[in-house]
Amino acid sequence: MKTIPSDMSQELAVFVIGEREFAIDNHAVCDIRDWVPVMTLPHRPRHIQSVIHVDGVILPLIDMSLELGLGRADPGKRHEIILVRLKSRLTALLVDEVNRPLAVEAARMQPVAGLAAEKRLISSVVTLEDRMICFVELDALSGNLESEAA
Repeated sequence: MKTIPSDMSQELAVFVIGEREFAIDNHAVCDIRDWVPVMTLPHRPRHIQSVIHVDGVILPLIDMSLELGLGRADPGKRHEIILVRLKSRLTALLVDEVNRPLAVEAARMQPVAGLAAEKRLISSVVTLEDRMICFVELDALSGNLESEAA
């Protein structure tokens, strides 16, 4: 995880899966789309739900519910898609709902004690009055994609 000076803030893109809130770095977000039809691929990696067609490009669709250990999503019109850049690859993330971006002070992003630093998907938890938002490391997600492709 990138270290942010404690007097700085970071803008997060917040999304919901089930009743839980998660966030990613808002600078990685290219677009947010409503649900579009998908094509399921045979012999796909476990977290790739399918592929989608966006602006003339076929993109992998990552089931974030499955990736985060919350079970496979049953995608439909209530879902939304976040287009993100993972390293140099445009990728689609399937989520239940996308909330407004949120600027948080670095001091509110607390690391999760006891987790190994490398390749962990949840690196910290953002604490706000009555909310706890898990911060998802896109670099770890990218590493999962690369290891599945190998």
